[in-house]
Amino acid sequence: MRLGFIGCDRTAAILARGLDEQVLFAATDGARAAALAAALGGRVLSSYEAVAERADVVVLCHGPSEIARIAAVVAPHARILVSAVAGTSLEVMRDAYRGRAVYRIAVNSAAQNTTRCHRRSGGTGACRGPLCARAARPHGGGDHGG
Repeated sequence: MRLGFIGCDRTAAILARGLDEQVLFAATDGARAAALAAALGGRVLSSYEAVAERADVVVLCHGPSEIARIAAVVAPHARILVSAVAGTSLEVMRDAYRGRAVYRIAVNSAAQNTTRCHRRSGGTGACRGPLCARAARPHGGGDHGG
């Protein structure tokens, strides 16, 4: 199964990290999409439409203000959608993607933060946690806090 992510925010990074499949990405911020794809072995596509055409499941990780605009280009091509759009009900997403299978998930980043990012490097070095949005990036001691 091929997953495609529309939007490459922290939620997308958390969800995509650890997947064994090659993941497709598209985002308004092409540099962010490229960085995430490079870190995870995924592939950046040129448009949201291209992701929807090629993915078996499209994971929506964009902002709530973009729902109508993105749905207009994604809905005709997507078969199954999983929404991680913050503060947006399943009903709103099903209305935007009429006739498509739409599911809603929420990432529990509070649980992620209480693990001190799985880092055991003594406060220096790179985070090694598989779920950390900053994994493999050097940072100082303590929690990321967000």
